[in-house]
Amino acid sequence: MLSIGIAPQVVMKFTGHADYKSMKPYIDIAEKAKTDAMDAMDKALNG
Repeated sequence: MLSIGIAPQVVMKFTGHADYKSMKPYIDIAEKAKTDAMDAMDKALNG
């Protein structure tokens, strides 16, 4: 859900995470996936 842009606060409600600290590892993974995707797209478009 994070990787498609759903806010962390909303994901926390769905998953039952009580605080941001317990959700942080998943947020970091989603941000890394977004960065990697953007880098791949940039490389594909710009060579």
